[in-house]
Amino acid sequence: MPAFSKADLVMAGQRGMPGMKMRSAVAVSRDGKTLVVTPNTRLGHGRYTVAWRAVSTDTHRVAGTYGFTVR
Repeated sequence: MPAFSKADLVMAGQRGMPGMKMRSAVAVSRDGKTLVVTPNTRLGHGRYTVAWRAVSTDTHRVAGTYGFTVR
């Protein structure tokens, strides 16, 4: 259910500081099986986390996170 499926892209904060949520567009792919997160600006060097959540047509909720680094 695209209306209830979302993702947040967060740049990790420095020691003692919170992370910064990055502006991004989130869409469900044409096949309905993939969330596509497109940042509004170019990502700078650093560590990032994507926190995603999806709701299927039977209202089953799933969520997860993954991290990556831009060098």
